[in-house]
Amino acid sequence: MASGGGWDDKTIRLWNVQTRQLQKTLTGHDGEVTSLAFHPNGNSLASGSSNKTICLWDIDKAERKTRIACADQVVDIAFSSDGKMLASGEKNQFDQSIHLRDAKTGQPVKTLISNVERMREISVAFSPDRTTLAGSCNDTIHLWDVTTGERRKTFTAPGRVVSITFNPSSTLLASTGTQINLWDVATAEHKQTLWGSHDYVTFSSDGKRLASGGDFNGINLWDVSTGQNIKAIDGFNGSVNCVSFSKDGKKLTFGSYNGIHIWDTNKDNPLNTHLTYSINCNAFSPDGKTVAGANGEPETIWLWNANTGEEIKTFTKRKNTALHWVNAVAFSVDGKILASGSEDGNLYLWDVATGEILNALIEDADNIFSVDFSSDGKTLASGNAGNTIQLWDIATGKHKATLEGHTKWVFAVAFSPDSRMLASGSWDKTIRLWDTHTNEELKTFTGHTDAVWSVAFSPDRQTLASASEDRTIRLWNIATGEQLHIFTGHTGCINEIAFSPDGKTLASGSDDGTVLLWNIKNGTRSVPTTFKG
Repeated sequence: MASGGGWDDKTIRLWNVQTRQLQKTLTGHDGEVTSLAFHPNGNSLASGSSNKTICLWDIDKAERKTRIACADQVVDIAFSSDGKMLASGEKNQFDQSIHLRDAKTGQPVKTLISNVERMREISVAFSPDRTTLAGSCNDTIHLWDVTTGERRKTFTAPGRVVSITFNPSSTLLASTGTQINLWDVATAEHKQTLWGSHDYVTFSSDGKRLASGGDFNGINLWDVSTGQNIKAIDGFNGSVNCVSFSKDGKKLTFGSYNGIHIWDTNKDNPLNTHLTYSINCNAFSPDGKTVAGANGEPETIWLWNANTGEEIKTFTKRKNTALHWVNAVAFSVDGKILASGSEDGNLYLWDVATGEILNALIEDADNIFSVDFSSDGKTLASGNAGNTIQLWDIATGKHKATLEGHTKWVFAVAFSPDSRMLASGSWDKTIRLWDTHTNEELKTFTGHTDAVWSVAFSPDRQTLASASEDRTIRLWNIATGEQLHIFTGHTGCINEIAFSPDGKTLASGSDDGTVLLWNIKNGTRSVPTTFKG
């Protein structure tokens, strides 16, 4: 399997589908990789980029064979089923074009359409029987004869077209966008409309089923003959923003673009998926029966039953000033209090039983990014946009101390299991360790090349883990400050990490939409390795 990187990456990664391991990384594009297509022989790969280039790659050697300069940004590419032809859809600010190219050299053989003004979407696809090339431009779909370049048919979809694909027999064409539509290739007759706005679609090998996917409707399977939805698989939308284990280690919960997800750690299927707004932070109650999550609505927190997924309560600060998202939540040791920090600097203590605010702790900073209770239940720590960590007395609500040392925003705070130490991670790329009795800084860990978004202590208090926007997780020996391992595998910013209760596994959630499990002992990925978010 191949994946292409965005503006901040610009690489192509090749993955082993069975082991889910990264096999090779191809570099050579100077812009976002917008499209990929495998040659039918499986030995070559074509890639298109926003930097107006198409590259042809030798997969075995991980080398670029050819680099073709194009007049415009390359939006989509596709090989013919015999591998002899390559189609490309290209566009700039003013006009767009579709080209038929020689697959060996990448050079254009025919220009099928060009100078079509105000075209926002472009997609290309060859029919499996090698006779037809389909190209979509906004809401219009064209069919060309591959041999002659003659345009056979043109038909209009009821809305924009994002992608197109043929069924295995080359008799049907599916188009996606504001709707999924099925078309008869011979007659251009509209055959079926499938509900939902989806970005991508593919037929099963027998042509009887269709799978579609998009940002807001998850993955759907359709019966092609009846147009009925066979199965909807939700929860595959956007980044994984937060992740946490239940105390017994049997459940893993994570929040993503479209809701909260609760998984059995011994299975590859979710126990519950509760689709709500985007969930930015979550936490298990100490008894593992309740999951708290927040972010989608201003100053609102949800509680769910961890076993059934049922929504139990909603906490809301019902005032005109409640206009900001909640960035962090944490349960007290006894599970009776929930702390929340939001982007306007509000730090609240909630009564879990009643949903009432017990105390409002006032900070000078505009944004609170993280909160954590000490294991003795006496102290609450918060990290903020003032570059400091604040310590609070839970019983009285009084401010205890300010820890200063970071030079940029503090995104993460975590107490050690015995509450004697506090770790913090910051936009300044460092992790700092603090003595909670003296409030003095003990150590500074350096090595990350970008902001540190999450920190976590191992249960035995010997290891500290940190996760960063540099897409790495690092393990540190607390006593010596030595870096023990660097975990790589995520393709996006890593937002949160959490140790399993036995300390053998670390879970990480990322902007790439996955949760990965890591073996702490040998620094490798665990199996099952990936939970999709």
